[in-house]
This record gives sequence, C-alpha cells and structure tokens, in this order.
Amino acid sequence: MDAKSYREMCDLEKQHWWFVARRSILEFFVEKNTKPSAQILEIGAGTGGNLEMLMRHGKVTAIEPNDFAREKICEEFGEKISMIKGSLPSELGLQNQGFDLICLFDVLEHVEEDLASLSELKKFLNPNGKIIITVPAFQFLWSLHDEKLHHHRRYNLRSLKNLIRASGFVTEKITYFNCILFPLAASIRLLEKITNRQSSGEESHDLPPFNKFLTMIFSSEKFWLKKFNFCFGLSLLCVLKKD
Repeated sequence: MDAKSYREMCDLEKQHWWFVARRSILEFFVEKNTKPSAQILEIGAGTGGNLEMLMRHGKVTAIEPNDFAREKICEEFGEKISMIKGSLPSELGLQNQGFDLICLFDVLEHVEEDLASLSELKKFLNPNGKIIITVPAFQFLWSLHDEKLHHHRRYNLRSLKNLIRASGFVTEKITYFNCILFPLAASIRLLEKITNRQSSGEESHDLPPFNKFLTMIFSSEKFWLKKFNFCFGLSLLCVLKKD
C-alpha cells in the first residue's frame, strides 16, 4: 500500500462501518482462541486499528513495513506493544519468539508469495497456537479498490483451503463473512463494471446514520458465526493450527 492509502486508513479505522464491525467479529474469534496473558502477533498491523482490541487479550507484538504506519502506532501505544519493522515472507524481523496467536487481518492478498508467507509462520507458532486470517473473497468482485490497495488476488473457499493445505496447517474454522450485505454489494460492484464506473467504497462513513446502520448489520453476523459457516460473503475468515 502507498502512503496515501495508509493515511486514509488511519482516518477510517475508528469509525467506518467495515472496520468497526469487522473488529467486533474478530474479537469473538480472538477471545475464543487465546488464553490469559497470551503472546499475540499481528502481521501487517497498518496504522494500528486492531491493536487496542488485541491488547485486551494478551501481550501484543506488531509487525508493519510502512514507516508512516509504524510512527502512528508508536505515537498512540508507545511501549504498550512491541513494534517491529518487517514484511512477509522472510523479513519479519523476529528471532526465536513464539506466539500463541498470530493474526493476519486482510494481509495475504497484499503478498505476492502467499504460500511461502503462510509456511514461514510455522516456526513462530507455539504448540497449540492458532492463526486467524481474513482475506477478501471472490475474484469476480475485483475492483478499482483492490488495485488502489495493491492487492494481488481475492480468494474463494477452495483456493484458500488449497493454500492452507499446501502450507501444512489444519483448518479449525473457515467461513465466508460479511454475508448479509453481500447481495447488495455484489450487485453494485457488477453494475459498476457494466457501466465502467467505480467508487472507492468508502463514502458511507460520511453519512453517520447510514454508517451506524451498516455497522449494526455487519457486526450482527458474529452471533451466527458462533455456530454456523456462511457459504458466501465479501470476505473469508479462517482459524488454523499446526498439522
């Protein structure tokens, strides 16, 4: 991602419906897959939008390659977290640390070598440790927004399962999410392609009632995801452990 995208992310993460609702869903899975005083690693921490949530569940280390993003994290959190400059697949800046939970929230799509990146994480995962991954779903939804954020791909259930299998991990949970809004979002995305007009997808945060409504709808999915897997959605989520 370029510096402009990081600055926009910094402005959006605390209030935009997609970030707020996704964080609510992710916290359920973080809490379910950690123990008290867990050692938690977030790779691709961006400007730190998830760190406060993760800190409620353990000691956090954050890895981020972008200088602007790391500076924002250090300004906000100081010594409350360990901040490392690094990137996937092989320049993480870690030594012999082991973690109980490793988080990659919408990161793998930014990495050209996604298989090598996921395989590399084995050496840093403690016995019985877990990895939580989210990625954007369905290549047919590819848009200007993906290009702006320097994505290499979007995933589907099969491609993500194949990646997990090839990297030597076992899947404990894999599901689509952001399902309720999928029909509307997919229709808009397809219409934009037909008319050759595309938006950034970030306009709704300027309309507080609309933003609040979308936050409520999206975040409500966590109650369903406790027991069920969705068969479609705008994103995918998986929980992994070592084979």
